[in-house]
Amino acid sequence: MAIGLVVGNASAGAKKVKRKARPAPVLVPPRQEAGAAAALGRAYEAYRAGDLAAARALVPRPANVANRDYALYIAAQSAALDGDPAAALPLFTALAGMAGSRFHDIAA
Repeated sequence: MAIGLVVGNASAGAKKVKRKARPAPVLVPPRQEAGAAAALGRAYEAYRAGDLAAARALVPRPANVANRDYALYIAAQSAALDGDPAAALPLFTALAGMAGSRFHDIAA
């Protein structure tokens, strides 16, 4: 008994769809950003570079940014690593009170 297999080109009769190219994303140079989000970004850059004093000076007040937990984390970590646990503790306490934050468990 022989079994035959027929393979066909399913798209043989289909029309080819010409897709439009997507426009390239518009990139804003970092220093042209404005507001608290840009300040938080600069504070994070300073923190990652190990310039803790600059990070502490640059981090915006948590109430002024949408990502309040990030501002609290950068401020608290910078203070703690800069040798100022008295300044870090209330920031970590506030961060531990944010149940939905990704930093909640770190701060608790």
